[in-house]
Amino acid sequence: MSELERLKSILLGSEQARLAALESHQQDLPAQLPALIEQSQQQQPDALAKALATPVAEALGGAVQARRQQLVDALFPVIMPAIRRSITEYLRAVSSDLNRIFESSLTWRGLKWRLEARRLGVSYAAIALRHSLLYQVDHLFLIQRESGLILDRESAPGLAELDADAVAGMLTAIGDFVRDSVGEGQAELSSATVGEHLIWVLSGPKAKLAAWIQGVPPESLKTELAARLERVHADYGDQLGLDPAQLQAIPGLRDALTPADLKATRDVPANNRSMRPVLWLGAGLLLLLLLILGWLWHWDRRLDALEAKLQDMPGVRVLARSSWPGSSVRFTVLRDPVAEPIAPVVRAHLGDAIDLTLDEEAFVSADGPIVAQRLRDTFDLPSTLQILQVADRTEIHGSLPARAALKLHQQGRRVPGVQQLDFRTALVDWSTELGDLGELPEDLHTEFDGTRVRLSAFAPRPWIQAASARLRAASWSRSIDLTGLSDSWPAQIVAVNAELAALPVHFEQARSDRIDGLPALLAGLPDLLQPWAGQTKALRVQCVGGSDPSGAETGNLRLELARATRLCNELRRELDLSMPGLQWEAAASPDRATIRERTAYVRLELIDPS
Repeated sequence: MSELERLKSILLGSEQARLAALESHQQDLPAQLPALIEQSQQQQPDALAKALATPVAEALGGAVQARRQQLVDALFPVIMPAIRRSITEYLRAVSSDLNRIFESSLTWRGLKWRLEARRLGVSYAAIALRHSLLYQVDHLFLIQRESGLILDRESAPGLAELDADAVAGMLTAIGDFVRDSVGEGQAELSSATVGEHLIWVLSGPKAKLAAWIQGVPPESLKTELAARLERVHADYGDQLGLDPAQLQAIPGLRDALTPADLKATRDVPANNRSMRPVLWLGAGLLLLLLLILGWLWHWDRRLDALEAKLQDMPGVRVLARSSWPGSSVRFTVLRDPVAEPIAPVVRAHLGDAIDLTLDEEAFVSADGPIVAQRLRDTFDLPSTLQILQVADRTEIHGSLPARAALKLHQQGRRVPGVQQLDFRTALVDWSTELGDLGELPEDLHTEFDGTRVRLSAFAPRPWIQAASARLRAASWSRSIDLTGLSDSWPAQIVAVNAELAALPVHFEQARSDRIDGLPALLAGLPDLLQPWAGQTKALRVQCVGGSDPSGAETGNLRLELARATRLCNELRRELDLSMPGLQWEAAASPDRATIRERTAYVRLELIDPS
């Protein structure tokens, strides 16, 4: 050893020895720490708990954040049984309470509770629970867990006190027997029955609470008792290990154990009669009500069907109805004088026993059958004549006398409901007026316009002269146009005009300058005129313009003449017709009463120059 090392040993030897001892002690500290903690727990438990409270809490909080799943797995065996037990007790309480409510729902008591619930504005379940829970806690015992000694006891007012030591001994003995039989730590005594009392035992860390209960308690009472036991542990947990004599002097403990407020009672009704008669009576009244409602529904359906039938009658409109079921009915209707009476229809539907009142007001109906009947009555038309209302026109189908046809054509539009008359399918019978002059021409044809009736036919000249004299002598001669009667080539003219009528040209609305369908007419007209080339009879080509009835009558006439003129000009310009005596004429539609369209057509007429 050098002089320097000897000097360091002399000067620092004691310090180095002390540091070596500290290092040795520090290295042995982990092995000594459990013994030191156990020694501190025995000598200074409060100081140890106070010192470890903060670091243990912080360590537990950090473990929750860092190892949450590990803590859940560790606490699962402890928490889940407690949760299952809590849920089981709650469901048991709900089931027990509901059973009592259902048993009393169809009794006089149940009806009384329903009226009370409506009067108080609460649910029936709340009132039923209020009256159904019947119990009273007679005695409460606070027992020290380890020794089985009675720490405190309380009884309801007016009850004889029990021997507390005997009760404590009995419960301790029964609890020990249960643990010895089932297994240490696996089960404890929770309830027992002694006579008319039900005993509930709730266990805590340092004490047990035993409740002697009379009646049928709800499961919510067990929750209340458990809460009181928890409060006792929270407030006096450190003192529950003291001698019972010292514990009874602690203020406030008796208040936590007072059983006087742990009860529920109700008055028992003196007479609880059966609900069976009331139920039968209610069922009968309900059935009677259903029968009445069904009969009323059937009566309304009958009236609905009758009203629909009346509405379908021509010339009838139902405005209102009222009735006393099965007794009387009243209808307010509009009825055209031509329409059928409605009283027989109502009687046939409802019967003669119903008191019927009809408030009828007259009106003019535009229904087709009513208009047809009105025309028959006004002009004495034959019953075989068919009159149909189609849109805004009245079509005449069938045969009618000439005089009736002329009168209908001139005055028919004056009848209410008639806008336009269509005689295109009508057959006029001239036998009454001209039958005595000889056989009528087979091709006798009648055309109608707004004011005149035009006859066209091929017949011998004597018959034509006699017919003209006969018709001109009649009072209505001015309504007859006989220019269509001819004694030469009528069949050919009629056939050609029929073919020309199938080749109309069309115009746009309110216009006469643009023509559609002209090529077909230009192609067919020369062939149709060829048979009359070189004849002595003059031939007139008449262009007839038409229009729809939407505009004013004066404007329609001008438009029809313009369309007819336009058609004649186009035909004369496009066709090279070198026929002697050929004449051209533009005319408006001769029929102002029947249906018209936005067209123009060509027709031929033979003219005798003589």
